[in-house]
Formats: sequence, C-alpha cells, structure tokens
Amino acid sequence: MKKQSLRWLQLSGLIITLAMVWSVPPVQAGSLDLKEGEWCGTQAVYEAKIRAAGGGAAAPEACPPEGPCDDPVTRDAYIPDSTTDVKIVRLYFHVFRDDGGGNPAASEQDVADQVAELNANFAPFNIQFDYQMRFINSTQFRFLTSSSEFNQMKNAYAIAPDTFCNIYVASVNVDGSVFSFGTFPWDPDALTATGGIVMNTTQFGVYDPWGGTLTHEVGHNLGLWHTHHGVDEVSQCGPCYEQAQANDRDVTGDFCSDTDPTPTNFNCGPPGGSDPCSGLSWGSTDYRNYMGYAPSSCYTHFSPQQAGRMHCWIEDVLSSWLLNAQISADTTVGPVPLTVQFTGFSPKTVTQWMWDFGDGDTSFTQNPQHTYTEAGTYTVSLNVQTSDGGDYTTVKEDFIFVMAETLTVANVTAGVFETVRVDVSYNNHVPVEVITIPFSWAGPLALTFDSVSTVGLRTSYLTLANGGIFEVNNDFANRRAIRELRATSNPIPPGSGPVLSLYFTTPPFQLEGVNPIALISYGLRDPEIQIEPGTFLVETVDGSVTMSCCSGNVGNVNDDPGDV
Repeated sequence: MKKQSLRWLQLSGLIITLAMVWSVPPVQAGSLDLKEGEWCGTQAVYEAKIRAAGGGAAAPEACPPEGPCDDPVTRDAYIPDSTTDVKIVRLYFHVFRDDGGGNPAASEQDVADQVAELNANFAPFNIQFDYQMRFINSTQFRFLTSSSEFNQMKNAYAIAPDTFCNIYVASVNVDGSVFSFGTFPWDPDALTATGGIVMNTTQFGVYDPWGGTLTHEVGHNLGLWHTHHGVDEVSQCGPCYEQAQANDRDVTGDFCSDTDPTPTNFNCGPPGGSDPCSGLSWGSTDYRNYMGYAPSSCYTHFSPQQAGRMHCWIEDVLSSWLLNAQISADTTVGPVPLTVQFTGFSPKTVTQWMWDFGDGDTSFTQNPQHTYTEAGTYTVSLNVQTSDGGDYTTVKEDFIFVMAETLTVANVTAGVFETVRVDVSYNNHVPVEVITIPFSWAGPLALTFDSVSTVGLRTSYLTLANGGIFEVNNDFANRRAIRELRATSNPIPPGSGPVLSLYFTTPPFQLEGVNPIALISYGLRDPEIQIEPGTFLVETVDGSVTMSCCSGNVGNVNDDPGDV
C-alpha cells in the first residue's frame, strides 16, 4: 500500500504543528545564521522564521516529526519502483534584470539547461519537471542584499504558488554570505507567495552546468534535510543528533537510515575524523548525495529512502504542484499562417483528451496538428479525463506567437533647408519588448540627421536614454544609425501606427530628387523585435524624402523635437 495514514496519526503526540503557532513575519536583515562556507541558506532561513515566530533558539534542537512522511513505515511505502507513476512537478522561474531590461541574472538557455539537468538528476526516482519562465525588470530585486527583501520580492511577483514551485533567480549577497535557499513542505509558507526557491545567479546556469545546486534546493522543497542535518544543524549529542553507526537514524537527523551520519563536508570524498559523541569513525559517508555540500560535479544520487520521502511529501502536501496534463509543441512562434504540432502527455491513463487552441478551434486527439491563420498571441489549454476519475487541465498563457509584424517608413516631401519628420510605423500583433531600427538616409539630397522622438506617438511613454529610446550606433560618414525602443517594463501592446519619428534637415539649396530612408542591416544589427520567446526579424517597407520646388507637406515641422 503506497499511501498510509495521510491524515497523519500524531505519533504518540510528538508532532509539533508549527502552522498553529506561526503567523510568520518577514525574516529580518541580519537574523540569518549562516556558517562559514555555507552556500545553502535553507536551514538558516527556516531557523530564523522559528525565532521570529517566538520559537526561540531551542526550536531547531528538538527532533519532532513534521508529518506522516517522517514515519519510516509510511516513507518506505512510497519508495518508487518500476510500477510508480512519474510525478511531474510544475516550476515557474522568475529571472531578474535591471530596470532597463539588461544584465539578466540568467538567460533563457540557462533556465532550459538547468531544467534538463534537473530532469536527468531526478529521472531515476520517477520525478520530472515542467516549467514556465519570465524576465522581471527590477534593479531592486536583481541584487538582494538584505534578508528582509526576500518576502518583499516573493509577495510582489509570485505566480499561483499553490500550482507552481516559484523559483527566483537573482544575485544574493546578504552580509557577505552568498547562497541559495528553498522552503520545506512542512513550512506553513510552502504553498503561499513566500514559499518557493531563491537561486543565487552564481550557483545557476553556466556557473553550475551540472545543476547540482538547483537539484539540492528542489530536494529541500520536496521534503529533504541536509545529509549533515543530524550532526551540524542540531545540538551536539542532543535528542536529534545522529551518532556514527547508530541504530536510531530513522527517527533522528534527516530521518533516513540509508544516508550515513556526516559532519558538514565540502569535499568529494570522506570527511575523515570521528564522532565526538560516540568516538567512532565517520567512515566513508554518503558524500555523493545531492543533499550534501560536495561540489556539484561530485553529486550522483538520492538514497531510496530520500526518494520515498519526496514522493510522500509531494502526495501529502504538494499534490497541487503536479502536472497531470502536459503540453508541448514543435514550435511556438512564427509567421502567419503557422502550423504547430502539439503533443499531449499524462502520467495517468487517459480516457479523453480535449485541446483548446485559443482561436476558437478544439481537438479531441492526443497529438493534434493545428494551423493558425490570424496573427496574434494564443493561450492553449489541455483537459484530460483519466481512468481513475481524474479531471485535469493545464493552461499555457500566451504560448503561441503568430506574427505578421511590419516596420514601415513614411514617404514625405520637403523644401529647401527645412526640418522634416519621417515616421517609422510598426504594425504588431504581439506585445513587444524591444524594437531595433537600423536606418540609412544615404542618397542624392545631402540630408542631415538631427534627432528622434516619440512625442505624440503610441510609444510616447518611452523617454530618451534610460526611459526607453537608446542610441545604439551613429555612422554619419555613411549616413546610417541605429536606434532601439526598449519597452521591457511596459511592452508595446498590439496595434499599428508610428512608434518613432526621425528628424532630418534638407540642404540650404534647391535640389530635386528622392532620397531613400531605408531600414537596413549593419553593425551586426537587423530590423527586428524582441518578444517573450526571443528575438525575430520583421518585414520592412522603406520610405523617402522628396525635395520639390516648393514648401514641404504637413509632415514637415520646424519645432525642436529634442535630441538623442
């Protein structure tokens, strides 16, 4: 029987339900007690919460069970085998950037690579992960320097914490301590906005290609202590202390008798030395376990009992994080018409599949192909009915981007020595974060490029420099330049019309002819846009300035638009 007593018999009255005594205030700056060299702050943050709730210094010294999964009989009933269904846990990554959209704490590829490593590390234990991600522009939370900022950040940006394990990627350096941390499932915060995981950027992505740190923190969220918890995170020789070669390791320390007691060990090798309480040698220990402090490249496994604890805690507390209807697609962005091959998956036995593609069409096959005939952003959902009576729905917001995006330069006329405005219009069907506009005014009319502006346009909320309009390149000798519109904090919504005005001055003598204002590629930059899935080229239509014998048309202006 895999599920024993999940209403939880209170094990002789020993359980202390922290949720009953906690109305947990934010962890205050300076209240974390991280030991030298400690790169995981999960235990320190947890203990700080207990102290803040009035638990006192003695709280982490006791060794009460926190729930049914601490019972070794229940734990062992959940140890996965070949018949165990794969559990798919939903993750939501929040990657912080500076206010202007630069300096991301991680790239999209970093996140994809880390999840791939996470899935490889957990695959032998029948646990897998599905994820979504977004970038958040906030210099304040890009660099976390006080523990009081943790809950501020989480409360501001958490998404459906009862549905996703929220993971925040930023720089963490609190009083000189650089660390990541997770939230135990018995923590009252586990399924609230202030739960989840905070990943320090230097322990993520390219800095940790093995994904060991993220695997370690996810282990905490799924119910695991450090392997050294019973030696260095409790009182020495106290009631929760794990003595070397003791026979009570199922109910002390990390509640797993198949992970050897060990002092904190930062090496990929045995710790050496002896237990000061029993006098016995520590022995080889389980130094390759993900829940130790060895280098990430040393990690190879969880123990069977740790796997049982994770499956148990998932079902007992974290079942709302499980994904029982999974959506994937061979492409998520492209020009109209866009044909997408969808794939549906469920770890359960499905009796009915029902897709909603977001454009009014549906399908009842597991792996449908669908063609989008209109540009736009589409939310896709999949509902499955299962043989055990389950009814599960997964929704992917703004999952498919179908584009018919065009940048168009206006055609205007001008007279002698006049300032002329040439608008660049954008016809977009999806929200846009960045528009890159490389342009040239080379031609027969000897135009002088003066400035750019968004005044009176649908991008008027963008201001010069840090406010959104950036001078990227000027090549006056060849009469070309690059300007970028960066609207990352408030993307440019779908619509049409001018987004940038270019201002030129005509020569002080009469010339007749047509001078192209062309959207070009140079300096390794193209006319392109940046949207949530990435950066893409757009269709372009060039314009011109025509000089005639008379004054210019109403597109000409003589006011000062400002300079970039």
